Amino acid sequence: MDALLITDIFGAGDHNQSVLQTLGSVAGHLSIVSPYGQAVTFASEGEAYEAFIRLSGHEDYASRVGRAVQALTRPTLVIGFSAGGSAAWRALAGYSGGMVKALLAFYPGQIRHHLQLEITVPSYLLFADEAHFSVQQIMKQLQGRVSQLKLPCQHGFMNPRSGGYDAAWQNKILEGLEEVVRGRQNMEQWFTGLSKICGGQGVP
Repeated sequence: MDALLITDIFGAGDHNQSVLQTLGSVAGHLSIVSPYGQAVTFASEGEAYEAFIRLSGHEDYASRVGRAVQALTRPTLVIGFSAGGSAAWRALAGYSGGMVKALLAFYPGQIRHHLQLEITVPSYLLFADEAHFSVQQIMKQLQGRVSQLKLPCQHGFMNPRSGGYDAAWQNKILEGLEEVVRGRQNMEQWFTGLSKICGGQGVP
């Protein structure tokens, strides 16, 4: 299976290496979409956010991801992080191209503004602890429409440049994703296993 990686506001850079190396070794083809179109480095999360708002923003990013999704010609797993997960959520509303086999979105908090959208592919959402809004409220509204879990982690746990980075959980996630992309497990099996690890929080 191919994989399409949609980055967070940090864009493409050395902080993506663990994810890229793991998926790149097993995916038929691995593509990456970022808000900036080139590799970037930011000194802080605040600097990355300022650049994201100035150079892209949520509307532009959703459009950029939408174009990438529509261009797919092979079965693909779409994986989005934070703003990238939310952009993928919006891009896949009403999608009928047939190439996206599933969406996996990590801590996609911005979808709280777009919960009315109907996503037409199997969607798996991994939420984290959030300081500024209620994850449980989002999950309650999405219940029955997606597969979702709240992990015992902070927002950004997959990104070494984030204050919420958690190396143990990143490794655990990448081990499972490798099995999925290799075809040794399907998404539902992997998600069920994650549910058991974290106590089943939020499984519909």
